[in-house]
Amino acid sequence: MSFGIYLHIPFCTRRCDYCDFYSTVLSDESQTTRLLAAAAQELQLSFSTRQWPAAVDTIYIGGGTPSLIEAEHYAGFLKALILLRHLAPEAELTIEANPDSLTPVWLAALREIGVNRLSIGIQSLQDSLLRRLGRLHTAVEAIRAVEMARQAGFDNISLDFIFAIPGQTPGELAADLEFLLELRPQHVAWYCLTWEQGTPLHQRLQTNPDLKLPADDEADRFLQIHAAMTAAGYEHYEVSNYALPGFRSRHNSGYWLRQPCLAVGPSASSFDGVTRWTNQADLETWLESLRQGRAPVATQETVTGESLLLELLYLGLRRLDGVSRADLRQALGDAAYYRLVKKLETSRFSAYILETTDRIKLTLPGILLLDEIILELADCNE
Repeated sequence: MSFGIYLHIPFCTRRCDYCDFYSTVLSDESQTTRLLAAAAQELQLSFSTRQWPAAVDTIYIGGGTPSLIEAEHYAGFLKALILLRHLAPEAELTIEANPDSLTPVWLAALREIGVNRLSIGIQSLQDSLLRRLGRLHTAVEAIRAVEMARQAGFDNISLDFIFAIPGQTPGELAADLEFLLELRPQHVAWYCLTWEQGTPLHQRLQTNPDLKLPADDEADRFLQIHAAMTAAGYEHYEVSNYALPGFRSRHNSGYWLRQPCLAVGPSASSFDGVTRWTNQADLETWLESLRQGRAPVATQETVTGESLLLELLYLGLRRLDGVSRADLRQALGDAAYYRLVKKLETSRFSAYILETTDRIKLTLPGILLLDEIILELADCNE
């Protein structure tokens, strides 16, 4: 069983117009020191109070903007982790970065401390689209970031892109795909723009509803991306994720396979195989809880019954490999499993569901109906 560690860095220079993740402005170096010392303390507290696997297979440092923090701070955190748990051979160590905050010195230092995978938030390779998203970097800086990463010795690079950007045409998306495929990263995440309430982008939508593409246009863009990426040799292994053979994200795959993950930092969410919990989404509140020796948990849920079925379907069917029948039966028990099997036989979405002797998965058009299919299948408790 794989076991992952996630560290949330909440610091940003400025929040992007579409983002609703918890973040705060990094104002001085002392914030970094306090954050990472407290994150190491949270690791120790959780390892002493909960049952976790003996070896760590993946580490993921996300945010926020982790590239705002000097590499030596991460070295201290990793040393603290290794004192508490064994780091498995060939462990995957990922860090997120923004193009405008990357430097050759920072990248070289990361390689020195053992980080072997880099995830760069590019979003687009066209300046006009970047401005629509409120991004701070330019297309030239994004390309330069990839070049710097390769020069520093990174041979496992993931790039994040967004589609269905306001006003984005099929031609603009085709240009992004062309530029991206010339860069040939090992991994690409293509996210459909989400309009989160409270964000500047969502506020603009209230006065200009035409900013949001119709659902049929979003579907067309999704299929356009799938066709270009798979033709270029990438595996489309999850709704939003593409990888060259051998370069699937092991850490994110752990999430979709419901493997244990201990997540530390404000707003971070953990799973121990049975229970999910989310930390307090405020830096000072999170720090104060740890100063008092308390777990900084805001919400907690034991995943059983209907919640378990929804989670198994949602996480399993978003993977193009689908979900294992044996895993479903083991997790749900015989009665709930056979109710699900009966529902599959009568589903109005049966044309979009592929069943084999050992797996259940969706066709590519079925992926576009993922939420609707899951809600229908999950309604099988009677």
